[in-house]
Amino acid sequence: MLKTEAYEEIKNDRCLLTDNLHAVQTLFDYLVMKKALTKKQSNQLIPKLNNLELGHYHGIPKPHKPDTPLRPIVASIHAPATLASKFLNDILAPIYLKVNRKYTFINDIDVIR
Repeated sequence: MLKTEAYEEIKNDRCLLTDNLHAVQTLFDYLVMKKALTKKQSNQLIPKLNNLELGHYHGIPKPHKPDTPLRPIVASIHAPATLASKFLNDILAPIYLKVNRKYTFINDIDVIR
């Protein structure tokens, strides 16, 4: 990671979690104003402040490669956009599966069929 300079240490007092939450709230307010979401839906999708966390980075080793590099993983289960992501998945997954069901494997039983 240091070689690629893909990451940078945050050295100021800026709170990325607050910035991220504000962006999510602003988007929901805009969607309510445009009547794409109801106020009730927006309130259900706004994350609870006591549960919020930035994503946690960790890596899984790739032992089959030289020098055993890490496969980067970011766990963001308590990120501000997690509820919105789940909401969109619940809406879009059935549509996707209806269109692409014969090409999509849900589990290993589907491969056999």
